[in-house]
Formats: sequence, C-alpha cells, structure tokens
Amino acid sequence: MAWTSPRTWVPQETVTSTMLNAHLRDNLNVLKTRIADDGTLRPGPLFADATDHATSGTGETDLVSWTMPAGTVTGVWDTNEQIHIEIHGICTNQANGKTIRLYVGTSTLAFTAVATAQTQWLVRATITRTGASTQRIKASLEFYNAGGTSGSGNQMLNADGTNAFASSMVIKVSGQMATAGSITSHMFAARRV
Repeated sequence: MAWTSPRTWVPQETVTSTMLNAHLRDNLNVLKTRIADDGTLRPGPLFADATDHATSGTGETDLVSWTMPAGTVTGVWDTNEQIHIEIHGICTNQANGKTIRLYVGTSTLAFTAVATAQTQWLVRATITRTGASTQRIKASLEFYNAGGTSGSGNQMLNADGTNAFASSMVIKVSGQMATAGSITSHMFAARRV
C-alpha cells in the first residue's frame, strides 16, 4: 500500500466510502506501519534478502547487493545518523584462502587472507554519517564452527567514505576463494539505527 496525496475537500461534496478509505484509512495504515499497537516504534528493515547467493570457482562474485535510495540518511533527526548492516553465510569447509569484501559506495573493506575451515561467517557493519558526503564505516567479520562456537580469523576494519547521501549508494558483499569452492550468503539486512 502506498501513500496517496490527501484530497482537498470542497463544501457540499458527496463523500463516498471509497474516498474515505483512500484518503483516511489507507494513509493512516501507511503512517502506522512502523508503530506497534502499544505506540512503540518497530525498527523494521530498510532492506532484507534471505535468498541464497553463492560463488563458485576462484573469481570474485557479487553475493548480494542493495541500492540505498538517495536521501535515506539525511541527518535531519541526528547528525550522526547510522545504518547497520548484517550479512550471514556459510563457506565450504575448506582450509584455503577466502576473501569477503564489503562495498559501501566507492569504499571497499576487504577481509582477506582468511584461511580457516570454519563453515559460518557473519559480517556486521555500521555506516555513520559524519557529513552530507562523508561517513565512517566500521565492519567486522566473524567466523563460527559448525556447532556455532566462535572460530578463528576474525577481523575488524574501518574506512572513511566520501559518498554523497543525496545520491543513491550501492552496498554489496562479494566472495572469492583461492581454489574452487563456495561462499554463500544466506541473509542480508539493513536497518536504520
């Protein structure tokens, strides 16, 4: 359901249920979508993708991508407005080099030379607005064993970006292995913090 520009009512006009539904009920539903019945704000995702995307072979392959619409981060509510991103996936259980890259507009954070046999991985990133065309990006890569226990090879990276929030910005994750194998993303979610 989409927002409908409110009608300008005129005197002596016959109001129908269709008009009221479109201009009152439907618009109120649009406004309420992120507000729970108790009045609290639900932090729904800006974007979510739970489809499996996999690499094969040794070349870099885009796993998942989202184009953040222009104006998503404005700084109106908070100068240091943030977007939080989580990407979860698995690797084939091979102890060879794996590279997982996070792209935020023109900035690249590459988690490289990861040689572990862990099967699960998680990238967490926070993009903090520091200006209309600047941001600080903090990202971590965590590996987990098949049983869910923390693995080795965990890393944290930082970058300062120069992407304009007034323009759309592509945020994506790619995977690459040193030998034939597979890196799969299972879930990508972006939320406003």
